[in-house]
Amino acid sequence: MKNTFRTLFIVLLAAFAVSCAGEKDGKWTVEVKVKDATDNDQVKFSFLTDEKRDTTINVLNGIAKLEETFIDPTYVNITMLPDGKEASIPEYSILGTFVNTADDHIVVDSYRDSLYLATVSGGMYDLPSYEILRKINKESIALQRKYLLVLTGQSDMSKDDFMKEVEEQSKLQLSGITSFIKENNSLPYSAYLLINVAEALPIDDLKAIYETLADTIKNHELGQSLSYVIASLDASVKEGMAAPAFTVMDVNDKPLSLEEYKGKWVILDFWGSWCGPCRQSNPHLVKLYKQYHKKGLEIIGLALSDTREKSINAMKEDGITWRNAVINEQEDENAQNLPVTYRITGVPTKILIDPNGIVKAIEVGAKEDSEIEKILKENLK
Repeated sequence: MKNTFRTLFIVLLAAFAVSCAGEKDGKWTVEVKVKDATDNDQVKFSFLTDEKRDTTINVLNGIAKLEETFIDPTYVNITMLPDGKEASIPEYSILGTFVNTADDHIVVDSYRDSLYLATVSGGMYDLPSYEILRKINKESIALQRKYLLVLTGQSDMSKDDFMKEVEEQSKLQLSGITSFIKENNSLPYSAYLLINVAEALPIDDLKAIYETLADTIKNHELGQSLSYVIASLDASVKEGMAAPAFTVMDVNDKPLSLEEYKGKWVILDFWGSWCGPCRQSNPHLVKLYKQYHKKGLEIIGLALSDTREKSINAMKEDGITWRNAVINEQEDENAQNLPVTYRITGVPTKILIDPNGIVKAIEVGAKEDSEIEKILKENLK
């Protein structure tokens, strides 16, 4: 789920701010018009000029207007503060916009309790090609709402069926995003978008789209950052590569090393006690373990964004008997960076390593037709 939503909501959320050398002339503005504003409402703007800045502006006559000298293209995060306070539903009060060039004038038309549904115009938002991203925005919002209904049992749709819908939508939306990038190859925002969806793309596709960018973008800091991301992903773990060695401390404070399992088939299970699809796939993993453990299969659980207590409780509830470690609680920096080393973009992710230490399969998400199971069936008879 986490990996899917990262792609799905890319237009709504900023993963990080960026800077890019460019023209230093002119001023850009972001103007927020609040249809039902009160005298005490405020709007906070977060952005980059020569440094990261947060500016809070009072709404006067229904308008909060930010004007800044253009230094670099920048993501501008907008937060509505009704009566000067955080909104009752914070995620409804946030909207991201992007300034590409000097003299951009972006207008946001909104209601005070639903900034995320605002109409945005000006700058790149007036391009005909931006309609595909606007459509993705709307679809993402609809899926967010549906997810909450499914999660709370207010929908007849099962979580499995919802996940299938999300996967299908994600593929279509990723295609739409890459089409926008290719069509607007000289727009700084295109490089920004490509950085954000980089991990969701096959490395060869990512490289090909990068090559379509204008030289002016490639030569800017933004393009150079993108080049670094591509190089990092290209060097990450893939099928056919030797699995990087590691040692972590397990939930019982004992060293757990991949080297210990040399000569065995090993599944690295990146998961989380909080992750619904992970928990749903655990019974199948327990079944595989019981079936193949005596024949040479080992599993190493690597919990992400978790706590030891929650991980241990989930292990007991799901019948997990193999060793586990909570990665974010590791003291060793190399151990903490394990998800980066193995290019983990979401959970659940399972990586199958053969007795020679070679990665044989990588599976992201809960799979009905598991390649890992097929390989084990062929090799552990």
